[in-house]
Amino acid sequence: MLLLHGSGPGVSAWANWRLLLPVLAHTRRVVAPDLLGFGYTERPTDPANPPEGTQYRMEVWVRQATFAPCRITR
Repeated sequence: MLLLHGSGPGVSAWANWRLLLPVLAHTRRVVAPDLLGFGYTERPTDPANPPEGTQYRMEVWVRQATFAPCRITR
């Protein structure tokens, strides 16, 4: 199960999911990443133009974490 946190000051995957993670982990694999610029990840200086070679988009992350194709719709 992939849990994505919301946004706002001080938000992180741990802050949003710390109580739910252990409960869900009893019956399934649970992953709760910190999104780019939140938690302990650095904020990009220009999100529209990340450093060369950087591909931190959710669909890239999911594909790499699950070895399966992913399509994000909005």
